[in-house]
Amino acid sequence: MATPSSPFPRCWLPSRLLGAFALLAALAGCAAPGSDLHLAPFATRLATADGGTEFEGLGGMLFSRWEKRPLIASTPQLSAYSLRPFYGWRNLGPDTERYDFLVPLGFWKRTGDSVNSLLAPLYYYRSAPEDWRDKDRDSDASEVKREFDLFVVPGLFWSKNRRGADKFGWFPFAGRLKDIATYDQLDFLLFPLYSKVQRGADTLTNILWPFFGFKTGKSEKVHWRVWPLVGRKALPGRFERGFALWPLFNWSRERLDKPADQQRFTFHSWPLFGWHQDRTYRSITSIWPFFGFAWDPRAKASGGEPFRALDFPWPLVRVQSGGARPAADERLRFWPLYSYTKADGLKWWTTAWPLIHRQIEKTETHERASFYVLPFYQHWDLFRHKPVEDYPEVERWRRLWPLYRYERRGDAMRLAFPSLSPLARSSVFDFYYGWIWELFALEREGSRTKHRSWLGLYRREADAFEQRTSISGLWSSRHFEGPAGQVHETSLLFGLIRWRSGDPAAGPGLLPPAFPGPGWPSEWSRPPGTPRPKPSPFSIGGPR
Repeated sequence: MATPSSPFPRCWLPSRLLGAFALLAALAGCAAPGSDLHLAPFATRLATADGGTEFEGLGGMLFSRWEKRPLIASTPQLSAYSLRPFYGWRNLGPDTERYDFLVPLGFWKRTGDSVNSLLAPLYYYRSAPEDWRDKDRDSDASEVKREFDLFVVPGLFWSKNRRGADKFGWFPFAGRLKDIATYDQLDFLLFPLYSKVQRGADTLTNILWPFFGFKTGKSEKVHWRVWPLVGRKALPGRFERGFALWPLFNWSRERLDKPADQQRFTFHSWPLFGWHQDRTYRSITSIWPFFGFAWDPRAKASGGEPFRALDFPWPLVRVQSGGARPAADERLRFWPLYSYTKADGLKWWTTAWPLIHRQIEKTETHERASFYVLPFYQHWDLFRHKPVEDYPEVERWRRLWPLYRYERRGDAMRLAFPSLSPLARSSVFDFYYGWIWELFALEREGSRTKHRSWLGLYRREADAFEQRTSISGLWSSRHFEGPAGQVHETSLLFGLIRWRSGDPAAGPGLLPPAFPGPGWPSEWSRPPGTPRPKPSPFSIGGPR
């Protein structure tokens, strides 16, 4: 008995499909080299309104950008490529490039002939010419020595510069550090078993730091301790400090070379009582640091308000006002309910600390106002009195987490939603992770506009001369000004069906297929002599 057979041969479906695609490819031809290709989330190549060309793959995980930069080169230059969020390179120019890896843990950045690199918490590295601080240095010199800093876990560090601040050690085993903090040299061996610091002609030796220490040298300075029993440090005619049964009793006398009314005196019987006297300033503490009172009548002599400060108890309540120094104008705190600080050009309010903050800052160079309701809302405005390149006159930032974020840099703005990162503005973090959670992003600078949906399925680029809008594979349109009027071009179904309408001089009618489409040219329509556009400040994740 014959076996029932399928109405179609077993290989009918794949063979017919392959044949159909082969026929379409033969009939349609391919898009011109460098023309727009929109097959998101798999692969996308689009010319952008700011003069660049962007490539995306896998919804944005693969990314690269080429730019024609003003006054630099007529051919496109690579400005960024990345496998986000694992690895990437960006040209932050001029003469600045940055590699990121395992973002935000690691980076390598070169600025001119200086290099910084970090992989937290494993290592930090910095290298620069020894004369990098000199304004008139010769950057083309052939025999320029370099200084560097290297810190590697577990505890290895090595540093060298032209000031002689050489450091090498493997903490806690052994090391020698020159010109560190206020010391000329620090040596240690099996720290805290043995360490030694040198300053000028004096040497302080520590055994089982901080328990035993003593000074040797030719100066008159005195320094010794048997901690926590007793210790003393003094320089005759300059200062004297000491402790007994630390931290119960501490005292110091400073400026002994000054008249008595200009000297400084401190005594603490911790935690019961403390006294501090500095010229006309006085302060008393009790059960440190909880209760304290300070006053200074000096400002009264010039018609000002005397300084007063009360902690009752710290850090919950602090009331402060008056004084001769702007940094001590006014402070009121009922923590965590309310706090107000008025300082040198600064006013700062907090409510329900650390949730709600408001701040106004005024300096000679800028004014900044901010408001935060953490972690949900962030808001600040910055106005510079003297804007410079890469630092525009106006900057603004808004974030309503996790719904949206908005930022402005000069004439450029960017809006995105949702915005899942609760962090403050970070160009690195936004560049490497924003593509994952941004459902829609809009950028605008002057007449230029850019739209991008999640995974790049919808894209729009526009400026004063041309507009391009596309939905991956299905539909795309291009509008530009022809010799005698507007020209409209449309592409459907991966560029297989394309036509032009509008200006008769542009040749309306069917256009050759450009599979896989839409096939718009890499060069945008611009009148002859139009200046080449500057890249958007958001094009590779931040100002360059």
